[in-house]
Amino acid sequence: MPARPVHSLRAFFKARPLHDVEHAFLEREFGQSLALERLRIAGGGHPFGRLGWQPMAARIQLSDHCFEDSDPAQPVRKERWPVLAHEALHVWQRVHRHHRLGVSVDGVLLGVARGRAAYLYDRELTDPALLLREFLRGNIEQQGQMFEDYVRSNVTVPEARDARFEQIAQYVRQKRVRKVV
Repeated sequence: MPARPVHSLRAFFKARPLHDVEHAFLEREFGQSLALERLRIAGGGHPFGRLGWQPMAARIQLSDHCFEDSDPAQPVRKERWPVLAHEALHVWQRVHRHHRLGVSVDGVLLGVARGRAAYLYDRELTDPALLLREFLRGNIEQQGQMFEDYVRSNVTVPEARDARFEQIAQYVRQKRVRKVV
């Protein structure tokens, strides 16, 4: 019997609201800075095989295997919360205008011009204020990667808590923020 495709077309068209556990997680990480009731999640994956992407204003598209039982109707698995947070940060960037031409346009241009290098940032920074400054100056994918790394180190593996991301997390949780760099 052939394996179930990672990118199911049917799941692509079946966006759903957040499950309670997803809502609680994102509310804790974004506070009141993001209208979570508008957010929708779907399976079906990315056309080029990435784990997730954020193709429209309040929609997050994840690969089917990011969900419990590989079923997009089920909650996102906790070990995939960093990817969910990365994509939710792109929604946050739209709301707070942390982009140049638009999140989707910036993402395509970065992908074409820089590929995986678009996600790189100075991981040697240990000063929380300097890391926040790097976040504010970063492109949309660098910001997404920093937030994903924050979630990975402070949420999914709390014993590996990394305090250098705390100012970024506080900044994102603010109800009204505007990029000032």
